[in-house]
Amino acid sequence: MAPGAKTNIVFKITVYGLPKSSNYQENKFDVLIKSAQLAGVPLYVGEWNNVKREKIFNKEGQVVWQINKENSDITQDEANLIVQMFKEIKVFGWAYWNWNFKPHGVANFNLITLKNGNIQTTKYYELLKNAISSNLTSLDNDIEGGQGIKNKTYFNITSSQRDQQVPVG
Repeated sequence: MAPGAKTNIVFKITVYGLPKSSNYQENKFDVLIKSAQLAGVPLYVGEWNNVKREKIFNKEGQVVWQINKENSDITQDEANLIVQMFKEIKVFGWAYWNWNFKPHGVANFNLITLKNGNIQTTKYYELLKNAISSNLTSLDNDIEGGQGIKNKTYFNITSSQRDQQVPVG
């Protein structure tokens, strides 16, 4: 299943739970990391967050797994842990949470809110900014595709309307 041509190829995964000591999420994460290594391609985490699902029955009586909004939250320590893991395994890149225009049970774009026509950051923006700041202290010149900026960390906010580089720390 590994691609023959490995130019411009990444292995994209999602991490919807906290990979903690010997839990399902950690085992899944380990298998996905090893899969990318065996395929010989970089690992990209397309979305990540701490999501808790619960089993419910839909109108037809079938079991479905639904996101539990109240239990699906992330702390600063948990965000730090995940960003640190990404740093340790040298992921090619990652994106925080769900950037989707289709509405569903939990908020899309949860880094910002729109109030009276103004964009305001949320607690998740601050959690993410702090996690990046505490775990990624510099971008080195040898990072493929990097900007070669030393001792300054940026993360990109991208939307269909504009791109913005935000300094961290």
